[in-house]
Amino acid sequence: LGSWLLQARNTGYKIPSHFYLMCGLFFIMCLSRINAGVEILGHRYMEFYKIMLLFLVMVNLINTEERLRLFSWVLVISFAALAFVARYHWTKTPYPWWNNGVFATDLLAILPLALYFIFAGQNVLSKVEAICYSLILSLICLRTGSRAGFLGLDVVLLLFFAYKPKLSRYIVLIPIIALAFYRMGEKAMQRYHTIKTYEEQTTAVQRIGAWRVGMHMLSANPILGVGVGEFPRNFYKYATEEEVEMVKGWSNAHSIYIQIIAETGLLGFGIFVLLLTITFFDIGKIYKIYRIDNTNLAANIGLITGIGLVGYLVAGAFNNIAYLSPLYVLIALIVAAKNIAQKQIEVKINGNKKNSDLEFKGFGVLTLSLIHISE
Repeated sequence: LGSWLLQARNTGYKIPSHFYLMCGLFFIMCLSRINAGVEILGHRYMEFYKIMLLFLVMVNLINTEERLRLFSWVLVISFAALAFVARYHWTKTPYPWWNNGVFATDLLAILPLALYFIFAGQNVLSKVEAICYSLILSLICLRTGSRAGFLGLDVVLLLFFAYKPKLSRYIVLIPIIALAFYRMGEKAMQRYHTIKTYEEQTTAVQRIGAWRVGMHMLSANPILGVGVGEFPRNFYKYATEEEVEMVKGWSNAHSIYIQIIAETGLLGFGIFVLLLTITFFDIGKIYKIYRIDNTNLAANIGLITGIGLVGYLVAGAFNNIAYLSPLYVLIALIVAAKNIAQKQIEVKINGNKKNSDLEFKGFGVLTLSLIHISE
């Protein structure tokens, strides 16, 4: 904000349509709480404005290929470190936000980037590092015992193999995946076997019951829902005796989609779907650039992040993660990668000597100072 105020006339900030949709979603989130008669900013999900600012900063700061590579590495290393630390706090974690399903979803979304750097590393050391990070992310994801995470991980691995079906990828990745499965533990393995008989599992029945209650909430509050973060508080109000018995008490939404549609109504859900839709259009644009130049780093990272996004959305069908930051970090990375790839392909096709638009002249005194310090 200080940077913008100092050079408001020539900051060079770019605001993508995704940001306006996020603003619209936040506005609906606020209206939903007003409609529910609760304090507007009285819930942790209402700090969504911080995620919006993070999105805007990412899209504008990640404006060169090298910064895109650097930030991707930062994501991989930080999530691998978090997974490694979490392994030693498995029974009494110090993190208040801890949830096996949510944690597994975050890890599997970052895993494709780690796998990509095994083959795109700049030297042998970086490739070895990427192998280690891939093993940590996949192993801890499996050890969470999250069946939603397991399904999302399967989707991520299948899409990654389809991304560049080369024999070398199978030779390198299959041992990593096999070792992760071998080390995940018998308890987790037994839990994953229950996917075949999900209709007999207590947690599956609880989720189905919660989803049914969520649809009751939507039916009664179709425009703005019951209010962001108010699903648990309204559970008994809308649940039938059968659904209370299915859930064994109160419950949250247990799904990113039910969470959005029940708590923000059709307005919030429509904006959320539109945000995902234009993001997948961006992935389509990245794929077209990739078809023209499959060595383009930005296009490759954009596609890889898209794979992580698909895995996140698959696992998210069973977790409350609609308003959490990892989803929007992935979207921001895709948008940044698209912008960089488009400019690079324009330079390549048109033969422009300099792509000044990427540099954002007069980006801001404070921001430029931070960039120069980091460089």
